[in-house]
Amino acid sequence: MANDKQVKPTEEFLQLYSELVVVQDEERVSKRFLASHGLSMKLNADLVEQFLDVLFKTKRYETSYSEIVKLFLAQDPLFALNSSNAREVEILSAAVLCLAMKSNSNIALGVALSLVTASNSKGRNLPDFSIDILDTAESALARISRQDRSKPITKNPVSVEPKGYLAVKAKIDAEGVKEEDLPQLQSDLSDELVKFISESKKAIDESYRRAMEHIESQDEELEILWWLFGGRSIHEDKKFESFGEEEKCIVFAKELSDRTKLLPGPTSIMAILQKAGVGEKKVSVVKTVSKLAQKTVADFCVISLSPLTFPLHCALACRNDNDEVEVWSKVWASKAGIGEAHELTSLSLARLFYFERLLLRLKY
Repeated sequence: MANDKQVKPTEEFLQLYSELVVVQDEERVSKRFLASHGLSMKLNADLVEQFLDVLFKTKRYETSYSEIVKLFLAQDPLFALNSSNAREVEILSAAVLCLAMKSNSNIALGVALSLVTASNSKGRNLPDFSIDILDTAESALARISRQDRSKPITKNPVSVEPKGYLAVKAKIDAEGVKEEDLPQLQSDLSDELVKFISESKKAIDESYRRAMEHIESQDEELEILWWLFGGRSIHEDKKFESFGEEEKCIVFAKELSDRTKLLPGPTSIMAILQKAGVGEKKVSVVKTVSKLAQKTVADFCVISLSPLTFPLHCALACRNDNDEVEVWSKVWASKAGIGEAHELTSLSLARLFYFERLLLRLKY
């Protein structure tokens, strides 16, 4: 807790929260920030869903709202529990997610992917904030992608110097050694050598981890390029040009996600999809899923996923349950909270399905 109190509110938090503070109340701002900061480091997939329920005002809004207020009450017993507090809870929910996305952890990645997939290319609306949190999510995805794919030598170099050992040795060289000091000096030298060996092992492990990560990214790149230049779907066993526009969105995104080793995938994923033949024609989720072969729907379908963060997989599950488009489309629209007529470009839809596939694999 002492360390938490030393953490100062970030500029981003102050910008978000400034809407609620007419007269600068440093104590209130500090309490809200510390609570938000603490929660941002403890997020998991379930908690992220609750914050997103509040932001997107889903059917679970009331339940999730109450749970989030309890989280803040645990940090600050004076946090008000009433309807007039709704805007503050919205802002704090956005703040928690934005703070979480500042790191390169799996939590940051999970939050960013969940925000982007839940938005479904503005198929759902977010409240207005002084900061564009979707833009923050996109920036986080790009940053993490670049970080994971940079060459090990371009990152902060890993090096260890035996400073403690050299300091003890320098003292011996300068002052000599008295016989009565010899046991203590031997102990000091031994301690510093053990510390140096331990730090060296950590540095070697980190260098090895970076090298393996880089090799993995190279393998990923090679697999994606072989798939792209081969021009043939593995799942459907037919050439790219044989696919209709709607089919490409789902099938190509799925096959690219299977070849992605490091989440959230390369920053060039839209260029890769476009090179494979995915265009920018306006399509709807309903029409796209309706065009898929029943076997493809069954193969790609994953049951019991949240319709909030997996709206496209929810559409597949609804169609898998009932092939009549007039029936399943209404069920999907009700579950997902997205209009049946909602349209986005086929390229955007493909990217969203790609991100949903990656989110399936993410553990945090």
